[in-house]
This record gives sequence, C-alpha cells and structure tokens, in this order.
Amino acid sequence: MASSPPEGFRIRPATVEDAPAINELVVAVDTAVQGWSDSTEAELVDWWRLTELAGNSWVVEDDTLAAYGVVIAHGESVE
Repeated sequence: MASSPPEGFRIRPATVEDAPAINELVVAVDTAVQGWSDSTEAELVDWWRLTELAGNSWVVEDDTLAAYGVVIAHGESVE
C-alpha cells in the first residue's frame, strides 16, 4: 500500500545536515510525551551510523521539518 504526503509536503531521505532540525523535533516529541528529553544531535548521528540513511530514513517537510522516521536493523528485527 502506498500513500502520498498531503499537498505541499515532500518526502526525502534524511541527511546528516538535518541533524539539528531532527533533534529539535525529537526533543519536542519526547517532552510532549514524557515530559523530558535527553536527546542530542551527536547521539542521533551515532544512531544513524547503524543504518543507510539514503534508503532507511524519511523526512517530511514543507518549508520546515514536519516529520521524520528511520529504520535501524538489529539482526532479524528492526527499530
């Protein structure tokens, strides 16, 4: 099943240059859900070393970052 983003939004792979904006989003979500966040850009980039961003990550954006996802394989399971 395929779907497209809402009109005006684009999807592309994440890049290391996106780390500041993605970390800002991660911190905002963590804070909203659990009341705190200890996420850092450096930690985010370290996680990305465990996957291939070009094929296993997604950024949804219009003029700003709206959403982000990444898949990191661990043997037969993924995170």
